[in-house]
Amino acid sequence: MYDIIDYRRCRKCGGAGIILSYDHIDNGRCWDCHGTGKVRVYGRKMGYAERAATEYKEREILLEQGYEESKKYVDENGEFDPYAALMAQI
Repeated sequence: MYDIIDYRRCRKCGGAGIILSYDHIDNGRCWDCHGTGKVRVYGRKMGYAERAATEYKEREILLEQGYEESKKYVDENGEFDPYAALMAQI
């Protein structure tokens, strides 16, 4: 089952909610977005197990680079800091 993960601007009406050239049909209301101007984006949210596996993989990669190197990317709570690791690569 997929969850609603975000909303985006409707492509059919350009986010206006109405299509002026079809004002004679349902007062020009866009049927894709039901007149709201936004459509739902469906996808899978990352569950707890997937998040834990991802974090484990990230830590494993850092440990492969060397224990001393990986200590740079751990915050004061002893948790992996992906932002610090990302900024170090830039």
